[in-house]
Amino acid sequence: MTHHLFQPLIDAIQKATEILGAPFNNEEKTLAEEATEIIYGDREKTHGEPGRNLETIASMWAAITGTDITPAMVCQMMIALKLARSINDASHRDHWLDIVGYALLAERCGYLQQHKQEGVE
Repeated sequence: MTHHLFQPLIDAIQKATEILGAPFNNEEKTLAEEATEIIYGDREKTHGEPGRNLETIASMWAAITGTDITPAMVCQMMIALKLARSINDASHRDHWLDIVGYALLAERCGYLQQHKQEGVE
């Protein structure tokens, strides 16, 4: 059997599907519940309004890379970064909490609806 280049990522995603729907380590809150509290609470107090913050990040990354980067792409790239980190330790809860958080930010900022209206699935 040939080792697939993305096998660690595939393994991490499979592990995520096992833990995302239920509380992790018998904790009271699911990742989705905790991430929702974070993005509407502490993070907004620290980082400001999420749409504006993601636009700022996108502008800075675009200037650095010389390519167009949208706020939605910032969420996608941060999710990819967190997935890459999870390859080392798929049981580390913070990786998954951050992934859920960035997905919720994309939804909160309207990026999912925006793609649907543009015909991107």
